[in-house]
Amino acid sequence: MPFLSIIIPCFNQATFLPDCLDSILQQSFPNWEAIIVNDGSLDETSIVAKSYCLKDSRIKLIEKNNGGLSSTRNFGIEQSSGEWLLFLDADDMLIGNHLNEVFQIISSKHQVNLIQTGYCHMNEDGVQILHSVLPSRNTELLPDILTHNIGPVHTIIIRRSIVIQLQGFDETLNSCEDWDLWIRVAKFGIKKETFDKVLVGYRLASNSMSRNAERMYLALKTVANRAIKKDSRLNDSVPGNIEYPISPLPGIKISLLKCLGLSIMQGKINDSLRLFNEEKIKYGFTFEPKDFSLMNSYLSFRYLNSKNEIHFLFKYIYPHFQNFFQEISNSKKQQDASLRAVFNKHYMVRNKQRWGILSPLINRLLKLFMR
Repeated sequence: MPFLSIIIPCFNQATFLPDCLDSILQQSFPNWEAIIVNDGSLDETSIVAKSYCLKDSRIKLIEKNNGGLSSTRNFGIEQSSGEWLLFLDADDMLIGNHLNEVFQIISSKHQVNLIQTGYCHMNEDGVQILHSVLPSRNTELLPDILTHNIGPVHTIIIRRSIVIQLQGFDETLNSCEDWDLWIRVAKFGIKKETFDKVLVGYRLASNSMSRNAERMYLALKTVANRAIKKDSRLNDSVPGNIEYPISPLPGIKISLLKCLGLSIMQGKINDSLRLFNEEKIKYGFTFEPKDFSLMNSYLSFRYLNSKNEIHFLFKYIYPHFQNFFQEISNSKKQQDASLRAVFNKHYMVRNKQRWGILSPLINRLLKLFMR
């Protein structure tokens, strides 16, 4: 029986799957199985996966009709046999000696049920590290987990028996299904063991233009609203399954702005305006120009920094935001302040590319001038 089962949901990821599987094969820890769940891919995912199954018998391929991420992960869980689970998306990868280091923690702390590692955002090439994030050292998941997720799904290693007991991922959700599961895990009383090291890579592939921002926001809102309530999927005797005196609105507002940033980037101005106005009225949200800085996130264009990317950003994306803020701003001053909040980082990057060593002085002068 393998010690660890790595569940790899895969839909049209033939290009990136080899990097993911190679990162597993490079691990020194031997006692694992990797289960590739092909969710009805239309590309060569199945061919790539089968070639790796021939390389190493610990790699297995199972096929299913397309059903979404939650059903794909759940199908992989059903087919797994490891004591522990790691959910690794097909375009992401393990870093360093991940599995052995996690095994050492589990071996030395027999009461541990969930481990979280650090991660890094990586460029599409899977090599350039853009930003690294270490997990909170707080062993308690509650109450923070009720208002925001604790990190990408592949930063978590969890006992399989717990996931089975909690019925896995919610297949009615088309996004945020991992956050929903970790909330149930927290209410169930599970504590977290932190490994303060970057051990997984989160690839920022160029799929921002195909993501459904509004669907993502509605799922985030669904999970946020029910997180603070008693969960009917959990037994009444579970101590953490109670009503929490916490407002979900700050988190919902943050999610709205991040998802709007993606939607506006995609040029969906009318849809973005409708959603913005609907949610503003529904929740009584008020917005200061500085709030709109959240529109510049990893979901949209936070890591577009090269000269070509900056050119693309200001030529094609910036006008979308101009149109949006023209519609919602009461004055040109508010419009300009909102645009500065969204693009502040990229103004500075562009100035550095234009002016070199003089750019810090120019950036300071521009800040003074724009006040």
